[in-house]
Amino acid sequence: MPETNEIPASDKRRKSPWVWLPSLYFAEGLPFVVISTLSVIMYKSLDVSLADIAFYTSWLYLPWVIKPLWSPLVEIFRTKRFWIIAMQLVMGAGFALVAFSIPLPCFFQVSIAFFWLLAFNSATHDIAADGFYMLALNTHDQAWFVGIRSIFYRLAMIAGQGLLVMLAGLIETHTGVEPLELKVSAVKAETVQEQAWLEPENLPAVQADDDAPLKIVSIPGESLIIPMGTPSQEAVSALMAKAKKWNKKEEKILANAEKPAESIWAKQVRKPLENWIRKTAGSELREKTQKTPGNMGVVYLRLSKPPAEGKTVSVQFGRKGGSKSVALLEEGRVEFNSSNWQHPYMALIQLDPKLKETATASFEARAGKAKLAWSISFALLAVLFIILGTWHFFSLPHPSVDTTHPSASWLREFGDVFATFFSKKGIWAAMTFLLLYRLGEA
Repeated sequence: MPETNEIPASDKRRKSPWVWLPSLYFAEGLPFVVISTLSVIMYKSLDVSLADIAFYTSWLYLPWVIKPLWSPLVEIFRTKRFWIIAMQLVMGAGFALVAFSIPLPCFFQVSIAFFWLLAFNSATHDIAADGFYMLALNTHDQAWFVGIRSIFYRLAMIAGQGLLVMLAGLIETHTGVEPLELKVSAVKAETVQEQAWLEPENLPAVQADDDAPLKIVSIPGESLIIPMGTPSQEAVSALMAKAKKWNKKEEKILANAEKPAESIWAKQVRKPLENWIRKTAGSELREKTQKTPGNMGVVYLRLSKPPAEGKTVSVQFGRKGGSKSVALLEEGRVEFNSSNWQHPYMALIQLDPKLKETATASFEARAGKAKLAWSISFALLAVLFIILGTWHFFSLPHPSVDTTHPSASWLREFGDVFATFFSKKGIWAAMTFLLLYRLGEA
């Protein structure tokens, strides 16, 4: 008996699965990783609070969890080919809206709403794409291409959380203020003496040159040497407390200068959650658990001149490369304006106490246009999905079995699908397992 989903002879010659299947599953995997993972990276780089990121982005997974609730509608209304093309074009428009929302003052609220809609579109696309795979290929080809579709789905994961992040970082690095690179060297020392740290209050004032371009200035310059050894826990704790207090003072200056009053949500929900996250997984825990501390160095960051009135320069300081035995205690972002541009940010770099050989690492302070970088990245995503939707309009075959099943009693049929499914033997045990088996990872 011939296969019921055999591809018509006219399509076999013109529309090989190699033409459409790799791009289809690349288009299936990319939105998932962008919405669930890339959005978190973007919000972190745009200085959204950790509590807000954790609370709101966790809800973006929900459409993929509950997509069986509306999957029968994809079967009843329109063809799966239609749903694939329509959802790809809608996702192109959705990513464009995200790109346009990022420069807005309320970008977080607006973009998270668009991500929520995109998540439902992507889940619907998954339903249609997986169903179309079963209809457009015969049994032999389904088995043959199962590995191919997985490869291109995984390539989408790499592109989403790798290449797009690299692209945004590259654009940010080459826009705005010129990045400052700091080289830190760990050198051997017979003894580690208590170091006399330069107090931030005693730093010399910056002589601003209005004709020179705005730059990020670091003290002690572009290099820092830290002798190896194990100083006393008291000295390390005192320095960490000093840095924490000083940087909070800087935040207070900025807040008094331009930040509006906090909302009830921020005071009652976000702040307590942020404090819990910091206490549980931040530098306070690291300080408590580190019984034998490594030696430390101090870096101060500030601007060479005040920004334009009403403008803010957001400086991100983090690792660029080199030995992981030379570590920044906490990656920091500080906002400078015309009021606090001379008030330095105090960053601490610590050596691994087990380090025995000379080591070097590089750190970078950059103040590129992060919003512009992410806007361009999502605009390119939008163009890509418009191209994919157009490509699949011409390349996807028209399986004879890919038909619609509308009827006057479609609502009853919709209910019959769930009634049949949940009447299966052992279904509740199976559902419980499916919902909970990755709970530990979550």
